[in-house]
Amino acid sequence: MMDKNKTPKRRFSYVWPLAGLYLLYLAYQLVRNALDGTTAYPVMAVAGAVVFIAIGGFLLYREWKTYQYDLAHKDDPSTWSDDPTVWADAAAEALRRYIRECGVPCYDERTRRGLVRHLYVRTNSAGQSLVCVLVNGRKLPCEDALVSFMRQALPNAVGVVLGVNTQPTGAVLGSEYRTLWGADVLEDTLCGLSFRLSVPSFYQVNHDMAEVLYDTAVDFAGLTGHETVLDLYCGAGTITQVMARRAARVIGAEIVPEAIADAKENAKRNGIGNVEFLCGDAADAAADFAARGLRPDVICVDPPRKGLSPEVVAAAASMAPQRIVYVSCDPATLARDVKRFAQAGYAAVRAAAVDMFPGTANVETVVRLERCV
Repeated sequence: MMDKNKTPKRRFSYVWPLAGLYLLYLAYQLVRNALDGTTAYPVMAVAGAVVFIAIGGFLLYREWKTYQYDLAHKDDPSTWSDDPTVWADAAAEALRRYIRECGVPCYDERTRRGLVRHLYVRTNSAGQSLVCVLVNGRKLPCEDALVSFMRQALPNAVGVVLGVNTQPTGAVLGSEYRTLWGADVLEDTLCGLSFRLSVPSFYQVNHDMAEVLYDTAVDFAGLTGHETVLDLYCGAGTITQVMARRAARVIGAEIVPEAIADAKENAKRNGIGNVEFLCGDAADAAADFAARGLRPDVICVDPPRKGLSPEVVAAAASMAPQRIVYVSCDPATLARDVKRFAQAGYAAVRAAAVDMFPGTANVETVVRLERCV
């Protein structure tokens, strides 16, 4: 993820050398026209040629020096770019090379045949990456070659993982993972806390705006240090632990076992003792808490794009929290769920949009709902 105080180190690109060669070609044409007498302004043509030669030569020289620098420092961590798209593109090219050279078939959604389905690259704020290749099977041919290509393309990689996804659905992630090389987790720092992230654990893709998002959620929660907070869809425990610094007790619930394991480890690493994590479906967890008579002061929900099921809304409202903080990545399902909460006695009183996905029409939205009955 990008550090807002850093400028990514530029890598060699073929675009600028090609531009330089094109300018030199234009300079040649101008000089030839001036010598042949086919232009009415030979002096201007020569002057233009000189300018094109200067610019084209500069571009070629600059990219040649960049290429030499990249070659000399390819194994130096201090020169690695922290722009995640650089490493995603490099990993994609390495995967394409593996597919070509090893003759591995790609997965076809229509026939449900083939092996390689998806490429997943997670990059942290230090510029390190964890690579996962999702396949329609339990193994790949020439797995050592895949690892070799990935390590060559991503000198900052900490691990290469194989994910098994044999389900005939559009889901990206699978249910089983096997480490081909290195680590199966990536570490990152967010809101001053350290997080260990396995492949299935949810984590916001925009590091800097995620901090804005979580600060907004904590602000909307109105915590004073005495509250009990229930965090549904807690993932690796990011919002849970950020809120725990301002609350008396926070309970996180998540359906992905690997994410819960990460959350518990993260809380231990960060020295946060006032959190609990339970593995289970959000609807079942909310219903269980309600049946046990748990009365949280604040409930925080951060569901996937499909939003909350009616059962989750009903269970959350039945626990009668004073405030509900809803973090949403889909305004349509957010509007639907806010209406359901209104029918259960909760009114939306504050809302804020966070530009989590610059250059797109998508936003993350935080809404504060208060009990009004």
